[in-house]
Amino acid sequence: MRIVMVNPPNTYELVGNDPVIIKEQQGVSPPLGILYIAAYLQQTGRYEVHVIDAQADQLTHAQVGERVEQLRPDVVGLTAMTFTLIDVKLVMREIRKRLTVPIVVGGPHVVIYPNETISPDGLGADYAVTGEAEITMDHLLQHIAAGKNGSKRIWKQEEFIQELDALPFPARELTPYHKYYSVLCKETPTTTAFSSRGCPFSCQFCDRPALGKGFRAMTDKRVVDE
Repeated sequence: MRIVMVNPPNTYELVGNDPVIIKEQQGVSPPLGILYIAAYLQQTGRYEVHVIDAQADQLTHAQVGERVEQLRPDVVGLTAMTFTLIDVKLVMREIRKRLTVPIVVGGPHVVIYPNETISPDGLGADYAVTGEAEITMDHLLQHIAAGKNGSKRIWKQEEFIQELDALPFPARELTPYHKYYSVLCKETPTTTAFSSRGCPFSCQFCDRPALGKGFRAMTDKRVVDE
């Protein structure tokens, strides 16, 4: 089963009233969320996984559609944040011009608005995945492979992953990793890494249902090995 994971462009990203130099020089970081999912799916041995990072490769929405068409996937996955929602919608439109393929959308926005994600008046995705998606995405793909398309459209994680060390390293090799850079570092390429999930604090103004309120840390050895 061939899966294509897409980090959409940020052409129409909603931003604050910041100086232009911040946008131009902040850098480009790897999409770790989808890279964790890609690595987990690869580890199962059931999937051929490809990643398109439109931001690193500076692709237009149409170019993303063309790349997806060339790969001929069985399923396409996109990550959605509220401030890139327009770009996600445009990428989905370009894919559907070229292919009839199930589109799965996950990410922080989807956790808060799962019903809007699958609604024709919203994003119009075929499936929505909420929360930590490594295990949930595997279950959804097996569901699709069994021919049960559309019988269940919102997929929620059953529980948070407690043993983070058991997760494979993010599949950075599937990305143009030499293109990542940061304003914080003169040398390139750069990367980012997670050492934990969740948060130990309980700020009243913050809602982070995607990763939970409970703090879960990786071991120091895991972080150094990665």
